[in-house]
Amino acid sequence: MTLTTKEIKARYLELQRLSNEAYQAAEPERKALEEAERPHRELEEQITEFLEEHDTEVIGNCESCCEPIFDGDRCTGGEFNLCEECAPSWQDMLDSPENFEDPDGNRLTREKVKPYFDAHIAAGGAAEDKMVS
Repeated sequence: MTLTTKEIKARYLELQRLSNEAYQAAEPERKALEEAERPHRELEEQITEFLEEHDTEVIGNCESCCEPIFDGDRCTGGEFNLCEECAPSWQDMLDSPENFEDPDGNRLTREKVKPYFDAHIAAGGAAEDKMVS
């Protein structure tokens, strides 16, 4: 069915009127939602002020335990960030290299990780050291 320009404009105006009425009808809910979110917004502002006051910031949360990781904390970094407590050790990497990937996303093997493990030990590190920086 082909409409005339006049019919298209009329339908458009009718739809726009209905849309405006629906928007106005939802005004009480929008105000109630805004009021319900106020405590959350205020707490977020307090968090921001607190962090600024102490000259620090949260760079993320540990993907394992969800604890916040602050700027300067030792962590694994990268896309799957773990805190120092949850981070794997060098021994973990040697024992289960298939749980680790190279930068291209390829699973590692014992043969690939052994030189890194050996270099860590040779530099005075321990097998139980966490893989964090």
